[in-house]
Amino acid sequence: MSESEVAAAAVKMRGTRLNAVSPLATNNNEGVGVNVDYNTIKDGSTHSLIGRTMGILQETDPEHEESSEEIRRLDSQLDHLNEYMNKVEKRLRDHSDKLIATLQEQREEREKRRQSFHERIATAEQEDTDYKARLGQLLNRVDVSKNRASIYDIISTMEMPIVDEEKK
Repeated sequence: MSESEVAAAAVKMRGTRLNAVSPLATNNNEGVGVNVDYNTIKDGSTHSLIGRTMGILQETDPEHEESSEEIRRLDSQLDHLNEYMNKVEKRLRDHSDKLIATLQEQREEREKRRQSFHERIATAEQEDTDYKARLGQLLNRVDVSKNRASIYDIISTMEMPIVDEEKK
């Protein structure tokens, strides 16, 4: 692309530079115009450009100073609010951790009580089963004893035939 085409182009093409240089980009205003090329600007011009830009930025209108004062005040309030919110969040996290720990302990205690309850029920059922077995054995013995007594009563009330042993 030739220099005349670059000068005529409304859009800067990649890899090419526009010929026009801003007067702010140079150390002096001598010879600065539309036909000055970037390559002709001295190396120190970047530092002077930054210096001039910083000077311009530091010069502010009274209106901007008032608004910047308000901005600083609001920024300070925002910092205080952020600090307060951080403290509140920390307290909430601590409280939440304590609640979670308490709930976990209560859950473990309930589980222990539930297991203990089921163990007691199982023990009571086993004791009932053992008691019923012993009672059944005892009742069987009583029945056997009654049957024996009734047999003895029957035998005692019976007349025994007399055997003639003497007759022999």
